[in-house]
Amino acid sequence: MDYDAQVIGVLMAMFGIIMIFALAIAVLSIIGMWKMFKKAGEEGWKAIIPIYNLYTLTTIVGVSPWWILVVFVAGLISGVLPALSIVASGVNIYFSVILCVSVAKSFGKDDAFAVGLFFLSPIFYLILGCGSAEYVGKKPMKDPIMEFVDKEILHKDTTTTTSTAAAPEAEVKEEKTETKAEKVCKNCGTKIDDDSSFCTSCGTKVD
Repeated sequence: MDYDAQVIGVLMAMFGIIMIFALAIAVLSIIGMWKMFKKAGEEGWKAIIPIYNLYTLTTIVGVSPWWILVVFVAGLISGVLPALSIVASGVNIYFSVILCVSVAKSFGKDDAFAVGLFFLSPIFYLILGCGSAEYVGKKPMKDPIMEFVDKEILHKDTTTTTSTAAAPEAEVKEEKTETKAEKVCKNCGTKIDDDSSFCTSCGTKVD
């Protein structure tokens, strides 16, 4: 009985240490995210709410928030079909890489810092939030999967902006062309065509 009590005591002590360690990591993550959100112009309290804090982070750095749902669904599927756990792990790793690189770039850091975010995100979030790093705007890592989804599945037209922007420029060119084509008679002031040799109003010869 004494031996069993000692084993239980050791296990309880280990469990307590693990819980304290997990709580410390969670607190560091919240503090780091809170400060990061403030730097990016977001409300700091959003860092406290699970999943919503991750959603806010994706919007800050320009990563598609749909990845959160994809990772969640992949986790559920792997729970039902353990054979697909490798696929779920791959999806999770891919999203983590995209997010870490995007976070690092959006706060003016390099790829080496992104590696630190991947392996020790709570500590590196704290460095970004409480350190000298500044938010420089959305700098998302290229995401070929979501680009494919947008283009081939959702059929988003990426040429609309270009076409719209090109239209006013074309109109300006047309106006300039029309302006250049106009001539004015020196005698009566009547506007005449560029290819006309005489004024249609007074008959004066045009140079």
